[in-house]
Amino acid sequence: NVYMTRVENVINTQSADTGKVCPFDSSLYLGSNQYIPQAILCGSTSKANAGEDEYWGLDFIPQWQSWLGNGWGADSWASYSFIRGLTQDASGSVVREQINLASHKLKLGVTFRYQDWLTITPRLQWIGPTTTGRAVSSGSGDRTTTDSYVQMSLHGGLHKLGIPGLSLYLDIYNLTDERYYAAHTSSSSAVLLEVPQQPRTWLGTLEYRF
Repeated sequence: NVYMTRVENVINTQSADTGKVCPFDSSLYLGSNQYIPQAILCGSTSKANAGEDEYWGLDFIPQWQSWLGNGWGADSWASYSFIRGLTQDASGSVVREQINLASHKLKLGVTFRYQDWLTITPRLQWIGPTTTGRAVSSGSGDRTTTDSYVQMSLHGGLHKLGIPGLSLYLDIYNLTDERYYAAHTSSSSAVLLEVPQQPRTWLGTLEYRF
């Protein structure tokens, strides 16, 4: 699957100042819309249809089934995706990388089935460096990125537990208890660049379908 998307007139935040220095803060400019009586507004912003976004990439997802014998079967799958995204706040402004985007992702998994009452699914995913909301520099279109990471999970299910429609599931996320981080989308230097994610997590589910 190969795709490309282009969106014009994206609503974003634009500066709404006059270019005149603010009378009480020389680092700001006087706002163009003084809508509060007897107040002086500086550093104003407004929303405008001025942005432009572009995405392009590909997805490759092969799947296959295997018969292992003695009541066992396996459903295997793999997934690779590539994506590239650019954004521009307004015509003539800096073209930047999209936020929270990992250009490369690889996922592998297999579900082992024993007859119709047992399933075991190990999964592995590799997520490449992910863009944050912070630019490398004020005039650069490149963004800082988080490190890539590998995560494994294990999922099991017991079905037909004496009652038709009754199943028990056990899910273990971050199986190896790796320390990994997700990208933060804020551009502020006052917030974390990356956010710690969950350690090893266990989840049990009892399901009854009727």
